[in-house]
Amino acid sequence: MIDYAENYTPAGFLNTVRAAEPIGNPHRYRIPSSQWRRYHKMRRFPVGLLVSGDAICSFNPIYGQGMTVSALEALALQHCLHEGLDDLAHRYFRATAKPISIAWRLATTSDLQFPETEGARSATARIGSKPTARLLTVCETDAVVAAQFFKVSGLIDPPTRLLKPSIVRRLATSRHQNL
Repeated sequence: MIDYAENYTPAGFLNTVRAAEPIGNPHRYRIPSSQWRRYHKMRRFPVGLLVSGDAICSFNPIYGQGMTVSALEALALQHCLHEGLDDLAHRYFRATAKPISIAWRLATTSDLQFPETEGARSATARIGSKPTARLLTVCETDAVVAAQFFKVSGLIDPPTRLLKPSIVRRLATSRHQNL
């Protein structure tokens, strides 16, 4: 595993990994793909039933967004319940679609960077692949850019925060000119 990681891991981190001792055997993630069940597009849903968490959308766990999206779904449910029970499922699923769509775009765009990942590459994903690769490279050495990236990937800030002039300037002037 360390030999494989040498191809893409910063040296300082790799030295830490080499010095570490495993706490157990590695385990594989067994769900083969991210899934979004688009209940918000259904015309009818069984009365008295709601689903949340992975039952709506499950993500590749490497991005760490599943629990955050579930928490945002809980907030959406709270808001919908304050408005009453009429048409609850429809309102709830529509309310959950926004935070899910942001996380979904972030996760699937990243997953589709790998050629072995199956799925259609949208024009947006194809156009965004080089800037995304540059952003990730600059994150290795620029704490300000990395902090903003983690706020976006952690769903604290919207993706548009990566387009702030101060962030774009740091990306443009970074010493990483290889991308």
